[in-house]
Amino acid sequence: MSEVVPEIARVLVVDDEPAIRLLVTKALEKHGFKVESAVDGIDALHKLEHSSYDLMVLDVMMPRLDGFGVIEKISGPQAPKVLIMTAASPTVLKQLPRDRVAGVITKPFDIRELVDSARSLTDQVSEDKEVAPIDAG
Repeated sequence: MSEVVPEIARVLVVDDEPAIRLLVTKALEKHGFKVESAVDGIDALHKLEHSSYDLMVLDVMMPRLDGFGVIEKISGPQAPKVLIMTAASPTVLKQLPRDRVAGVITKPFDIRELVDSARSLTDQVSEDKEVAPIDAG
């Protein structure tokens, strides 16, 4: 009998701030995710055209095409779940289409919270149970 190997969840991290992009990418990779990144919404849409992802960790406030624009343009059964990361005000957060957003992480965030959210949204199991606290703000 062959052993069933769990599929590695694929994540697209979209943020225009290089430090945040790197922090989130490294934390998720450390916990067993396969991660790619995009510098803004236009870059994210290009990557979504050529690859499939289980989850997209998406900043709201970005140049060229913001998170709202990305959410408007993705749909269908192949669209990834969306985890929003934002420093936006509660007024801006109310504008998010709740039917297309699986979760919201507010900046500055605890990296453990982000990893736990990504795990729960993708059913990803990690062998590395300890997450070092990192201040993302």
